[in-house]
Amino acid sequence: MKYIFQIAVVLLLLSSCHGNHYTKKVSIQKNTLTLTVDVENDKQDIDYKHSFDITGMTKQEQKALVQHIYDSLGVE
Repeated sequence: MKYIFQIAVVLLLLSSCHGNHYTKKVSIQKNTLTLTVDVENDKQDIDYKHSFDITGMTKQEQKALVQHIYDSLGVE
């Protein structure tokens, strides 16, 4: 009986760790901003990667663009 309880606890811990993945990455090279968002959990499954031409955009406009995308995807 003791071993059944231990196995149940181990399985519960493994199942709670499995499938929770969260990555956000912003890279800027020359005039291109690339935004990558990868979220995998019980509530969301998002795999987003897109590049934007940021020629002439200020740093504040770039940050606003990234925040707008995060808001649209429902991530912080």
